[in-house]
Amino acid sequence: MLPTRYELGKGYGDSQTYLGCGSICLCHHDPLSAHCSCRTRRSRWKREHGNTRHSLQKTYTLINVSDYTGNTDFERIQKALNDSTLVPDGAVVFIPEGTWEACSLRAFSNTVILGTNGTVLRRPQNATAPLITFEDQVHFGVLNMTFDGQNVTEGEGVQITNDTDFQVAGNVFLDIAQHALHIVGECRDFSVENNVFLRTNVAPLLIFGFTGSREVNGFLVTNNTLMMSESNGKIGVAFASNGTIADNYLYNCTYGVGTRCVSDLSIKSNRIENCTDYGIDLGTQPGDIGSNNIDVTDNYISGSGVGIARYYGTGAMVNITVKDNIIIHSFQSDIYADFQGSFMNKTLTSRDKTRLLTIPVQFVGNVGINMTLIIPADIQGDGRVNMWDVGTVARLFGIKLNSANWNPKADVIQDGVIDMKDVGYVARCFSP
Repeated sequence: MLPTRYELGKGYGDSQTYLGCGSICLCHHDPLSAHCSCRTRRSRWKREHGNTRHSLQKTYTLINVSDYTGNTDFERIQKALNDSTLVPDGAVVFIPEGTWEACSLRAFSNTVILGTNGTVLRRPQNATAPLITFEDQVHFGVLNMTFDGQNVTEGEGVQITNDTDFQVAGNVFLDIAQHALHIVGECRDFSVENNVFLRTNVAPLLIFGFTGSREVNGFLVTNNTLMMSESNGKIGVAFASNGTIADNYLYNCTYGVGTRCVSDLSIKSNRIENCTDYGIDLGTQPGDIGSNNIDVTDNYISGSGVGIARYYGTGAMVNITVKDNIIIHSFQSDIYADFQGSFMNKTLTSRDKTRLLTIPVQFVGNVGINMTLIIPADIQGDGRVNMWDVGTVARLFGIKLNSANWNPKADVIQDGVIDMKDVGYVARCFSP
């Protein structure tokens, strides 16, 4: 018999089933049973920043979908979700083990949708509506579910629109054609943690505010895995501020982490491997207000087309720091610096995989995988910038690509002409 009251964060009996911000029960036992004794740790965010604003820890009334009748799985689940609105202190809508076929479900405030190992919500064939939608709701969660999109063209997964204080954690998103998890509009104070996205395409994890502003605010995306998302697969964040994207693993996707028009964003300790296009891109469309205060730190990026770049757009980019990353074995460039930023203490494949398209604020302490310093202003290649380097660039002033005495190393800011940008940058790096 399942209890009629369920306390997230405390558990029952020997259980320590923490379901608030970052750690949920993922053992083989039913999370509602006394046999569940997982002792999981809270997320890195919890350790570094203390309690978050989107914890689900409280006592809820339990609503079991198995107790409802209906002609379809959709009717049974939706009846349970509707009844959750009758519980003033919040409800856990528990969907037991088994395959449930439904989409177009509407969920509400103060409701936690909870599955167990073996709970599958499968999209009906030829139905493209989101599996579950939250719109204009507060304080809710989606935990321990498997969402099977069956590769239905244009079918979306979970859509969250204009919501506050929520958590999506411990779920598996499988074979969803686009936007497996779509967080859109004015969303605040939320976390996306410990989810797996497998063969999900077209921005599987997409956080997208309103164009021209940054209405998404206060978020954490951590410990998620994206694999084999080969059609525009990525973690995408646009028109957002005050967030952290940390400790995620992306493998065999199109992109790693892509941003547009963001501020006060930390991208750290992610592992991005074998992405065909960009490992991390910091795009800005024409007319955007640009991006500022982005910290890209301690990431491992290997085997991408380009490791890190702006990628597209011309909006202003201010206070961009790329520090302590390992970016190696890119097919084109490890760094394609088409934005002004500080590039510090990185491990790169080689100087040949480093492209400066604009004068960096800083480019210091970077080494190749053979541990030799990478100094773009070092024309001679002796590990320092001296008068020989300054003189070489000055002597070639005005020379253009394909000229008889063209020297590509002297085109430090790689725009096809040796001009004052190159002379000025090498002179600034002068250290006798």
